[in-house]
Amino acid sequence: MSLANHSQFLRDCQSKGIPLEQSSAKIKANLVEYEREIPGCLYPRHRDDVKTIVALANEHQVALFPLSSGKNWGFGSKMPAKDGAVIVDLMALNRIIKIDHELGYAVIEPGVTQRQLSEALAESKSPYFLDVTGSSPDTSIIGNSLERGIGYNELRVKTLGCLEVVLGSGNVVKTGFGHFEIDSDVTHLYPYGIGPNLDALFFQSNFGIVLSGTIQLLRRPRSIAHLTLFIKDEKKVPDVILKLSKLKEKNLISGIPHVFSRERADPGMAGMLYYELKQRGQDTSETNISSYLDSKFSGEWTVSACMMGSPLQVFLAGWVCWLQLFRFGMVLIMTDGWHKYLSWFSGLFGFRKWNILLSVFKRIRHVPIGKPLDEFVASVHWPVTKELDSVDLLEPDEGDAGFVYSAPFAAATPEAVEKMLDLTNQVAKQHGFTAAVTLNLVTTKLVEGVISISYSRSAPEIVKKAKQCIRDMNIRFNKEGMFPYRADIDSMDIFVNDQDVFWKTCAAIGKVLDPKGIIAPGRYSL
Repeated sequence: MSLANHSQFLRDCQSKGIPLEQSSAKIKANLVEYEREIPGCLYPRHRDDVKTIVALANEHQVALFPLSSGKNWGFGSKMPAKDGAVIVDLMALNRIIKIDHELGYAVIEPGVTQRQLSEALAESKSPYFLDVTGSSPDTSIIGNSLERGIGYNELRVKTLGCLEVVLGSGNVVKTGFGHFEIDSDVTHLYPYGIGPNLDALFFQSNFGIVLSGTIQLLRRPRSIAHLTLFIKDEKKVPDVILKLSKLKEKNLISGIPHVFSRERADPGMAGMLYYELKQRGQDTSETNISSYLDSKFSGEWTVSACMMGSPLQVFLAGWVCWLQLFRFGMVLIMTDGWHKYLSWFSGLFGFRKWNILLSVFKRIRHVPIGKPLDEFVASVHWPVTKELDSVDLLEPDEGDAGFVYSAPFAAATPEAVEKMLDLTNQVAKQHGFTAAVTLNLVTTKLVEGVISISYSRSAPEIVKKAKQCIRDMNIRFNKEGMFPYRADIDSMDIFVNDQDVFWKTCAAIGKVLDPKGIIAPGRYSL
């Protein structure tokens, strides 16, 4: 597609009143240091603008790359999969169209963030909450869900449906029962509709631009306790995963337990300690923060899990979990009442360090019940900068810290988990890195690995090595049958094979829904 096509397309969009930016340098900043040629960025203000953009893109045969918030950190941020695509930034489409506090769902546009919906639910004292992720509060709910992101309680692919989509052809389709004229609650409660289920076509695909969707909410529990296990011996991690699987299978553990390596846990804690110390007007230096990270409340690996239900259910589940897990390391189980007592006690008797750590644990405890944290974003900066005063904590794309992900799945067996960890360490060591790892028990039988490499973006050779390291990991995981469930923009070719009937079928569907191939070329496609 020629430069003339892009220029005329952008002029035509501007003539329709659609705000634009020519080849923005800010758009090009990203954690991984991927480089793409971007002719411009469009900022539609409402859904009709999106329809206009798609119509003009078809007329001029210009490729588009839609994004919701662009915070796809570690996988490409706002970068398209291929050169030459015009960014369509949907952040202004941020209406919460409807919240049903009785049935527990919300209808939202793609620009609605975790922060926005969580605050709306809290302000209305809703009996429901949004299942959030461990990323920024300012990430898009729909954007992350379409990438099959994972919350603290559920796979988000299970919670999003009833989509309204502008297809690449320019037609607008509503999935499930949404295409019927009557707006029924049933439409939002049963996403499959009658006939083929089209929702699945728009997860990790490039067939259209989603304008709205229904997100299922979770009911607030009567009581919650947070469990933390500090594992001293790394070799015990596979056995801990198996034990957690059994506890989750019996509904003694709620949601998705997270198991963090020290390389992942310390940066996450560093950000929360920084916020807490700064709020109290205390020393936020690396030396002081590190003194907390090296306290006895630490281990080579750390488990974070919850028990939810009635007070009696939570109490009994807590005791069973403690009895099953204490042999692996120190176990802390914190309820609201226990936390208040310890905070009062530590404050009264001057145990300052304990008091600050308890405040940090309090922040963590609220995440599984729908309160996203800014503090987690600081974990991107800490491994590289070792200080947080001079960086924009909420915009890691703008800093010096580099960060790239691999996200493989493995069976929840000790053998499979051990194999994943061995492969991770082997490949990382070959390239001179130490990987940070989180193991998320997404079901009783399946573990998601969240594996990242951190590096300084100011060192080109290190950036190159980090990219190659994560690419080699993806290749190895793929060959071993531990398939990553999502891909960074430079790894698409590892998973997309033009000889595979699956991808040929996807391409055939694309020819119908997007005949000219204008939507996100190369994104999960041939």
